[in-house]
Amino acid sequence: MIVFVLFVIIHDLLLFSYTVFIGVFHLFNQNWNWSGKTLAILCSIVFLAFYKKYPLSTYGITTRQRPNSIRLSLVVLAVFVLANLLLSFFPPTKGRFSLETLAFELTMPGIDEELAFRGIMIGLLSQVLVENITLGRLKLGNPSILITSVLFGLLHALNLNKEFAFSFNTMYFLQTFAFGYIVGWVFVRSRSVLFPAIIHNAADFVGVLVPMLL
Repeated sequence: MIVFVLFVIIHDLLLFSYTVFIGVFHLFNQNWNWSGKTLAILCSIVFLAFYKKYPLSTYGITTRQRPNSIRLSLVVLAVFVLANLLLSFFPPTKGRFSLETLAFELTMPGIDEELAFRGIMIGLLSQVLVENITLGRLKLGNPSILITSVLFGLLHALNLNKEFAFSFNTMYFLQTFAFGYIVGWVFVRSRSVLFPAIIHNAADFVGVLVPMLL
C-alpha cells in the first residue's frame, strides 16, 4: 500500500508539473499538457522497469486478452464512441481545427492514464485488497476499481491554476468516475491495458474531432 501511495503522489506531481513549474518543463510551445503527460508516462515506465515484486502481467502489460473478454471490450468501445459522438451535437459546438489537439487526444490520455490508473494502480491494489466487498446483501463491487475511479475523477475534477488556487467540478467528477469505473471493469475482465487505452483514446478523439467538423 505504501508503494501505491508513493506512486500516486509522484505520478500526479509530474502530471501537474506543467502548471506548477510553468515554463520549465515545456517540450515546445504547446496548448496541451504534453510535458506533464510525458513525465507521468516516464514515471510509469520507470516503475515497471525497477519494481519487480510482481510480474508485468499484474499490471496488464500484455496484448493477450482473457477468454470471453473481447466482446465486452468491443461493446464498451462502441458505447463510449457513440456517446461522445452524440454528445457533440447536444448542444452543437463549433471547434477550431487543431492537429495538436487531435494528436494529443489520440495518444496521451489513454497511454498515461490507463497505464497508471488501470494498470499499475489497480494492479497494486488487487494484491492487497479483496476482489469484491459487500455490505449485508448489497454488493459494492471491486474495491480496487472503486478507489482508482475516485482518484481518476479527482484528477480530472480538481484544477490547479498558476496562482495555486484549487477549483472542483462536481459534474466532471461524476462523469470521469463513471468512465474510470467502467474501463476499470474492462481491465479486470481482460487483464490487459490494451482495450482500456483504445477505448479512452477513441472516445476522446471522437469528442474533439466532431465539433471541429461541425
